[in-house]
Amino acid sequence: MRIRAAIVLVLVLVLVHVGASAQEIGPAGGATPAGQDYGPDQLLVRFRPGVAAQRADWLLAERGVSRLRGIEALDVHVLQLPPGLSANATMCNARAATVAQADSLFGSGSQQSQSTKDAWEAVGVTAALCG
Repeated sequence: MRIRAAIVLVLVLVLVHVGASAQEIGPAGGATPAGQDYGPDQLLVRFRPGVAAQRADWLLAERGVSRLRGIEALDVHVLQLPPGLSANATMCNARAATVAQADSLFGSGSQQSQSTKDAWEAVGVTAALCG
């Protein structure tokens, strides 16, 4: 159950990353205009229906992520990543974890392992990006 919940969180982060990777976030030069509430160390996340709030909080706390606020109209949460962890690093960590899990469950080089890698490639989290 713990692995399933972690995979769900990873998939949500991937979906957030896909939406964010389509365009540059924020103003040119990286300056944050007065009154704007966004930052490179924040993510928008939607949890799968049925995930209890306590479970979601536990998953976030375990990873050093804190919930800043919710946007009820969209059913999403604004998360603050721990210091030193960027959205790209988060996606690369998620890629590595899900590929390792697929390798562990189905064998390295299996169709499931390759499908996992292909899914990450399709959303722009490439082996080259993650090094």
